[in-house]
Amino acid sequence: MLSYTRVMMRRGRGPVALAAALLLALGGCDLDELLTVDDVDVVSRPVFENPDNLASVHAGAVREFARAYGGEYNNEGGQVHASGLLADELFNSDNFSDRQAIDARNMQVVNGANQTAYSWLHRARNHAEVAVGLMEANAASNADEDYDWEDERAELLGLAGFTYVMFGENYCGGVPFSTIPQEGETVFGAAETTQEIFARAIARFDAALALDADPAFTALAQLGKARAMLNLATTPAEVSAAADAVSGVATDFVYRVGYSDAITTAANAVWQLINAEKRWSASDAEGANGLPFVTDADPRTPTSESPLGGLAGTIHFNQLKYPEQGTDIPLATGIEARLIEAEAALRTDDRPGFFAIHNALRDMVTGLADLTDTGQSFDELVDLHFRERAYWLWLTSHRLGDMRRLLRQYGRQADDVYPIGPTVRGEGRGNDVNLLVPFAEESNPEYDPGACNNEVP
Repeated sequence: MLSYTRVMMRRGRGPVALAAALLLALGGCDLDELLTVDDVDVVSRPVFENPDNLASVHAGAVREFARAYGGEYNNEGGQVHASGLLADELFNSDNFSDRQAIDARNMQVVNGANQTAYSWLHRARNHAEVAVGLMEANAASNADEDYDWEDERAELLGLAGFTYVMFGENYCGGVPFSTIPQEGETVFGAAETTQEIFARAIARFDAALALDADPAFTALAQLGKARAMLNLATTPAEVSAAADAVSGVATDFVYRVGYSDAITTAANAVWQLINAEKRWSASDAEGANGLPFVTDADPRTPTSESPLGGLAGTIHFNQLKYPEQGTDIPLATGIEARLIEAEAALRTDDRPGFFAIHNALRDMVTGLADLTDTGQSFDELVDLHFRERAYWLWLTSHRLGDMRRLLRQYGRQADDVYPIGPTVRGEGRGNDVNLLVPFAEESNPEYDPGACNNEVP
């Protein structure tokens, strides 16, 4: 099995890596606060730019991505949490009003939970890209022979690309991207459309694919590029092009983001905030339209009911996909490659190919029977396909992007896709279909707040 698990600080340079992460942690927001900090020299720039320290810079970038993706212990959720909460994967089971608002599809731009997840994703994006720039400038003179800098650049370019994928899938069209160059003032970014965001992702993946890197990092970039291409596709030919981009990725490939069972601040916060703290809960047929992730008892979405309920006394379902605080979270898999190929078969009316791909995947899991062609309509096959994607890719920050694709690419209506009616807590729902750019971004002079809204794209 070809797999890769990136565990932060894997070469024992944790303190410098974490300090570097603090130095490089530019978000897309809170810019006033960032620019008025008295002392940002956690690590001096000469130390930071020393080629001998690039391994630590790399480790810090990986750690930032892990936090942005899977959240942080005893703090807030990352993209898996925020996107799952707005979609039908998770519901809020504590008393925090900001999480309740996301769950109820009724956010305000001052929402703190959304602010944190958004900021962490920008930090991961910025850290990875600055680290790549330092590697490109200094790798030739690096004295650490244990590192293959071609691999390290390819990996970080892949992770940077995935930050843009998550911005494009989870947030409104209107996200700005600001940078702090090595010398000079902050370069503020203007709001970008969803299409422009995915184009940014593809550029990073193409840069990774141009390197002579380890096959694991090549596969990571192939999967990321295909995912961005699928989000941009408007024709069957463009879906087929996305499938072609992953034709060489093995079904058993997995790139995992590593978490720690020994360091609580580096724990898998999907496990911690759902199973240990009961702040989020796995959802079951949420809001009429949600999939029955619990009652289906599908082996791909394992859950258990908590006898004590959630933190606020609601019903609560633990997720068992990540059973411990150190369990890794998959970011890119060969299974997703096959799912993209299945969608291409669906869009080109290749019904035998569509069922063959899905059934080959289902044959890998005990207890999953084959799907059968009973003459379903195209819309029914779309429902079947996206249901399979939801179960295979559960709690990996895919579902919200897929729900938006159902609106954008398949003509569905939001109230037929998203949870509707009262929440588990009895609150009414709004009409959000994406996460918002937070209010703090309005300190960016180039940002137009009107660019972010509840749009189909």
